[in-house]
Amino acid sequence: MQILETFAKSEKEALELGASYLEVDASMLELTLHKKGGSGFLGMGNKNPSVYHINAIPDKTPKEVVAKGVTATLLSYLGFSIQFTSCETRDDGKLYLEMSSTHAGHIIGRKGKTLESLQFLVNLMVEKFLKEPPKILLDIEKYRSRREDQITSMAVKSADQVVRSGRSKLLNPLNPYERRLVHVALQEREDVTTESQGNGVYKRVRIMPLGEGGQPIAAADIPDSADDSQTESSYDSEDYYEEQSAMAREMQNSEE
Repeated sequence: MQILETFAKSEKEALELGASYLEVDASMLELTLHKKGGSGFLGMGNKNPSVYHINAIPDKTPKEVVAKGVTATLLSYLGFSIQFTSCETRDDGKLYLEMSSTHAGHIIGRKGKTLESLQFLVNLMVEKFLKEPPKILLDIEKYRSRREDQITSMAVKSADQVVRSGRSKLLNPLNPYERRLVHVALQEREDVTTESQGNGVYKRVRIMPLGEGGQPIAAADIPDSADDSQTESSYDSEDYYEEQSAMAREMQNSEE
């Protein structure tokens, strides 16, 4: 499976470049020549570099290396360059990949939807190679940790608002991980309860006040206000989701 593309004047140089970028021993990778470089005008001058494909070896190339290569390749097709700053397997078994890039805002997209789309495709492609779910979590410029803080803060603030008003509050649509953050942030409170509502991946969480006996109070919703705007980050200013996810799907189809 191709996981990276390099430009070099020799096979040795290409393999060294790929191994260095992926932070793995060269013996864990295979190399194929994709396009042979040519010499200068009339055979003189500097030789143009050849194009090499770095391939993963089944049952030999580590999962994190495959994940790095697939992620970097997909983003390079979109015109974005990245560097990996952290790679670790967490206690829950998920592989966490932290990236840095001058294109971070474009890669994240509005409310992180482009990053979520990229993460979905990376997991799908790596799973086809490993024959098992890889559980890869992508992050860039610490976006997810900041987003977690914003979601938790918004949940607590909204719960306080619900208690003061005696009315329920319906939050903006959130992905499954973000909804869990809301539920966990408020699960120990005795004055409110939470419930996910809606269909699809992006559902809304309703925060409801609790009456005597711990029963939810049926009441009208608090009107939507600017309170939810605090879940926006500095990277959420441009909505690249539809265009870039469509491009990513086209790239995946071309790989098959």
